[in-house]
Parts: sequence; C-alpha cells; structure tokens
Amino acid sequence: MDPQAIMTIGLYAGINALIMWGLFVNALRNRSRSGVSFGDGGDEALVRAMRGQANAAENVPITLLLLLILALMGAQNWLLHTLGIALTAGRLMHALYFVWPGVPLMFRIVGTVLTVTTIVVAAIRAIGVAFLSMV
Repeated sequence: MDPQAIMTIGLYAGINALIMWGLFVNALRNRSRSGVSFGDGGDEALVRAMRGQANAAENVPITLLLLLILALMGAQNWLLHTLGIALTAGRLMHALYFVWPGVPLMFRIVGTVLTVTTIVVAAIRAIGVAFLSMV
C-alpha cells in the first residue's frame, strides 16, 4: 500500500474530527444555554444542535472507514483526495446549516448530497474491487 494514501486519509480524518468537535461544542453550548442536561427539553436550538452533531456521528465514521478500506485495496491517491474533499465539503456545509440559524437550507441539502454521494461511490468501488479480486 502507498504510504501517501494513509497520509491522505489522515488529513481528511483530522479535518472531519475538527468539524465534529465544533458540532460537539455547539451542542454543549446550547445545552448550557437551555439548562437541559438530558434530551432536548423541547428547545428548538438544542434539537438543531443535537441533530447536526448526531448526523456527523452517523456519517463520518463509515465514510472514513470506506476510504481506509479503499486505500488498503490500493486506490489511487487522486480518488482518495476526491472522495475526501467531497466528504469534507459536504460535512462543512451541513455543519454550517446546523450551527448558524441564518444559513440557507441549500447548505444542508448540498452537504447531504455530497456526503451520500461519497458514501455510495466509495461503497460501490470497494464492492467492485473486492468482487473482481474474488472472481
């Protein structure tokens, strides 16, 4: 395996970890503001902050795992960068929508499309490479 591939995955894992950390801080700040330590207490801003953080926790780990698997399967660095950039741009746009109430809904939509597209492309590539190696 190309050692550069691991560096590439490390870059996007680190950046996305910082985005997730920002979402955690946002949720914590909203919990502190609302005085709600468990659940959402019906506070709309807290619900929004919690969903932003939860969505990242639902999507980032599986996507990074797929990128790592592709790297281990010998994927070209340009593919890993393309997928990493799409994931990171999508997660950043999605996060901005959940952190700042004035950000247009289009940020969430484009962020979701970029994230889902990255997952689907990486999954199909992993399945294809694995299948072809078994035939």
